[in-house]
Amino acid sequence: MPFGGPTGVTVDRRISDCSQARELFVRLQRENQQRALSYSQIRNQIEGGQPFDPAVLRRNGESGRTNCNFNDARAALKRAILPYFKMVNEVPRKMAITVHSKAPQAYDWGIIMAEAADRFFDDWGADYFLQFEGFITDMVSFGPAYFMWPDDISPRAKWAQTVQILFPKRTKANVDDWELVALRREMTADQLISKVRDDKGTALSKKSGWNPDMIKKAIALAAPQVVQSRLLDPNFWQDLVVANDLVIGGVWPPIAVVDVWAKQESDQGKICHYIFTEKSDVGDYLYDSPEPVDEFRKLFAPVFYDVGSNGLIHAIKGFGVMNYYYATVINRMKCKAADAVGLTMGLNFTKDDDAPEESPPVQNYSFLNIFPKGLNQLNIYPQLQPAMELMKVLQQNQNENNYGYSDEGTQQNIASTDTKGQADLIASISSEGTSSQAAIFLSQFGQNFFTEIIRRLCLKRGDPDAKKFRRRCLALGLPEEVLDDPKIEKTIKCGASPSMASPAVRGRIAQQLMTTVYPLPGANRRAIEEFNVANLTGAEGVSTFLLPIGVDSDPRARREAMMENVDLSTGIPLPVDPSDAHAEHADEHLKPLEAIVQQAQQGMNPQQNPGQPVNPPAQLSPDHLTALQFTIPHIQAHLQYLQSDPTKAPLFKQLTARLTNVVNVARGLMSRLARAGKNGQQVDPSIMATAIQGPRQ
Repeated sequence: MPFGGPTGVTVDRRISDCSQARELFVRLQRENQQRALSYSQIRNQIEGGQPFDPAVLRRNGESGRTNCNFNDARAALKRAILPYFKMVNEVPRKMAITVHSKAPQAYDWGIIMAEAADRFFDDWGADYFLQFEGFITDMVSFGPAYFMWPDDISPRAKWAQTVQILFPKRTKANVDDWELVALRREMTADQLISKVRDDKGTALSKKSGWNPDMIKKAIALAAPQVVQSRLLDPNFWQDLVVANDLVIGGVWPPIAVVDVWAKQESDQGKICHYIFTEKSDVGDYLYDSPEPVDEFRKLFAPVFYDVGSNGLIHAIKGFGVMNYYYATVINRMKCKAADAVGLTMGLNFTKDDDAPEESPPVQNYSFLNIFPKGLNQLNIYPQLQPAMELMKVLQQNQNENNYGYSDEGTQQNIASTDTKGQADLIASISSEGTSSQAAIFLSQFGQNFFTEIIRRLCLKRGDPDAKKFRRRCLALGLPEEVLDDPKIEKTIKCGASPSMASPAVRGRIAQQLMTTVYPLPGANRRAIEEFNVANLTGAEGVSTFLLPIGVDSDPRARREAMMENVDLSTGIPLPVDPSDAHAEHADEHLKPLEAIVQQAQQGMNPQQNPGQPVNPPAQLSPDHLTALQFTIPHIQAHLQYLQSDPTKAPLFKQLTARLTNVVNVARGLMSRLARAGKNGQQVDPSIMATAIQGPRQ
């Protein structure tokens, strides 16, 4: 029975003991040597490493050659990372949550959960962005990237470095198909000592799977070598712990440990977790999980740059891997060009036959140089033009190849086009590659990362973050059973769409939404406003520049407009004051008119539409007609003042489109009523419900 396990329970483990686990880790490490070397070279290039080996240059007597990293690889990587950061974080809401329920409030429930999730990320704060930056840098640099959770309930994941994670050969990218994962990391002495600080803590640690005896041995063997013999005595360093001595947390070297997660052949494929030291001087596990986990996706959230050549993790290559040799050529060419420029600054001479064997010195007197006899200057200089032409070709090739990672080339192409149609076409073509790449990324990030976060936040007995999330959801009106009932399914996706990868495309979409969709009666104007503001100012701008949901702009002006609506509906004409808040007044005056239009459109005349289902006609009163007659001119007066404000041009256009729709319906109603009166028919306000239908052709 493993230590810390339930009494009387035996577990059939694929890894029988710690020595076998350590042997397995050593084998994985050997298989990963070539990949580790490749990763180190890529990191060296991105972090400013020199393109030529300085030792080789010294050995060849070429120490004076230019050996500089011009940071092309780093700049290209940063450009490649930026769209991914914006897609996830520079959106009004990080998540799009769908609650699958027949309840009419299901859509609102998803909004509530998404808002509470955003507040969770606000609580997480700067550490979230640090973890995300490391994660996304790994993905773009190497291909695979991993988040992992420190325990069973915390929703705050940690970035697990790709260079420290090991998989067996032929491991598939699908997290559900994983069999074995190993992770190299360090634990400080004070992290381990917290497990055995006192009798109570030792008992709890043992129950949860930690081995107190091995922890104490690992700490003792990791002691500073100068005083190794003293610190082999556990009573000595225990005294330091009791005294809160800084030696344990500061001077004491970290302990290299290995985490191994292995899926069991029996026990329904559950996953056991082991922790042991890299060195074999600690013979048993530091940790052996007493309760296996049922899925790897509850431990890791992987995201992959692409699918690779055969769907295996080791076949997936990141942008940094694929760009390595190209960036090396760029660096070396620039170094050689710098050397060539340096040669042009020198003077070249030949010796005559009668020149002395020993090189005569050149005498320098301030700006005057005196050369001895026997030297003839050569007017020969290195040719820079071919090198500069090659550099231009390489730069152009880089822009063409990397269009998916930066909009710099796209913006230049758009700027040089002759017509707006051509510019739109170029922007659309350039976004096709990024949209497909973004769709792959967003689907993985939403399914593997956000979905697990929401599952942990919904835990009834979760950590403080989960309790805050539940409290916020309930305060916003979410029924508690939506969080707890497993039968109510929820789909969690990223809040961004694939088009968010390209700033040029985002700008075009935001503009089109504001001009074409926003004026429509059924448009979700709040969502369009949030998208437009987020595109212009970032996600933080939504809360800064837009009032909270449910709070309209300029509430006092809107309240005045609502009071005016009552007078206008009774036939009292009201003048428009130039100091009025014309946008707010026009919006509030349009709302009841749009309700009248919608009510009129709900009815259908069976005589005009034979064979169609009959709905009850909407009963419109004479007050509705009066409201149309007196309010429309009032709104037009507001719009005349609004038109003179160039800063409100988009808003003027939207309100004008809404008013035009109302005016067209009102004219139809008036026309139908006029024809009915000429024919001697009694005019019933209910026929206004069919006035806009018109005769069928």
